[in-house]
Amino acid sequence: MNKFQCKLLPDRIGANLRMRNLSARYGNAVSRILATTTERCLLLRCQPSLEEVMRQMSIRSVLTEDNTLRVEVHAMRKFFAEILAMKAAADQAALAPFPGDLAPVSMLLPEWFDDQDWHDLEIFERNLRETAASQMRARGVRELSPMIRALSADGFTETRAERAYRLAGLSCGSLAADARRPPQKRWNDLNERTLSRLMDGLPFGSTGCAMQAISNWDTGFPGVARLLSRTAWITGMRCAELFRCQIMQPGTRFGNRKEALRTILTDPVRAFKDALLEDLPSGNLGSPDASMAGTTEVARTRNIRVLIIHSVKTRCSSPGIDNSVRAQLLIGIPRDHLECLTAVSRLRSMNLSRRRRDLIAKSCNASLRAASTELFPHLPDPVTLHSFRHAFADDVRRCLGPEAAAALTGHTSTTTLRGYGGKRRPGSHGPPGRWLPRPDSARVEEIRTAWNPDSCGPSLSTEPVSPGEGCLPD
Repeated sequence: MNKFQCKLLPDRIGANLRMRNLSARYGNAVSRILATTTERCLLLRCQPSLEEVMRQMSIRSVLTEDNTLRVEVHAMRKFFAEILAMKAAADQAALAPFPGDLAPVSMLLPEWFDDQDWHDLEIFERNLRETAASQMRARGVRELSPMIRALSADGFTETRAERAYRLAGLSCGSLAADARRPPQKRWNDLNERTLSRLMDGLPFGSTGCAMQAISNWDTGFPGVARLLSRTAWITGMRCAELFRCQIMQPGTRFGNRKEALRTILTDPVRAFKDALLEDLPSGNLGSPDASMAGTTEVARTRNIRVLIIHSVKTRCSSPGIDNSVRAQLLIGIPRDHLECLTAVSRLRSMNLSRRRRDLIAKSCNASLRAASTELFPHLPDPVTLHSFRHAFADDVRRCLGPEAAAALTGHTSTTTLRGYGGKRRPGSHGPPGRWLPRPDSARVEEIRTAWNPDSCGPSLSTEPVSPGEGCLPD
């Protein structure tokens, strides 16, 4: 056993001076952070210390959820505060303990932890108490890129994301393409003709009737199943995201029109955050095609439509990619599609409660199951709103590639799409013969960069990458 490995340290002062009120959950969190710090120092050939522990926590904060980060920070703060308090009690008893002597007997601690100076422990505890989560994540973004480049120089062949997870001491088994099992639910091959027959089998109701039924909380919801089914077929949104989308157009207040138009077409999420987009006025659909001949440049710019989707699943497998908002460019969208999306986008302004949204979705799925069972008894599973998402992902993956499919469906990993659609290879059956939205090219590039095994580091910036710029600082 070398000095970097963790073990039970000897009980040199007896159990009466050791801390007792540290829970097993917090103790495991502290041991896990110290152990992963040791493993990373072995990989990078550096000496472990309390500064490396702070660096390890910053790296883990980039890749873990907020709740996990909160538990780890609270556990480390409580652990070191208790150790410093026990040190004061040991000083009164005229004892000179090592830091590991005051930890619980059952905790696994590395040997180098005993070599730390008490003054360094006080500085570490104070820095940990004064550092906010946002500052810790910002430091992790800065620290992780050069470490991954160092691993690449040592001959590691994993992808960027896998190297980042290795350095953070997190499990990356779910990231491997061969580790994800196919879903148990069998997939229904849906096309435009199937959708048309399903629409005929659903309860009749126009778009206006559907919106009025939702406003009045009509239990039958006539026309709502038609509206939401067609929207899910066009955009591939999740069921809950149908109530959280916006149709937007270029705004009128921006300085450099060409630069703003370039940002909207290449990075619509960034344009949305920079307030370059505004909500589409009700009843003013205009012309959906931005490349119309015979119109002025201002008119062509105003005719661009962007669908902003607020994701309901923000946890992502690619480090540093902000997945809370995604965009779809509606270039060349048919007018009937645009009318459908515009009607659905008005649901967001209604501020429907979760119970009401669930009731609407259940009613639509019940109507779809009944219609599909009657019209298509040969299908292995009844059709639901999520079935249209699978069909959309399959069509986009075959026509535009897995990265574009991940960007349009709200994923940050191409391996996740293995559970969507059929087993057909990209391009095996040609184009689907229907209109598809244009993906966010900046998000596509982020996903491609994060999962390219030949690259030397991940795209860790939480801000969208501008076209033509590199993902990593030189």
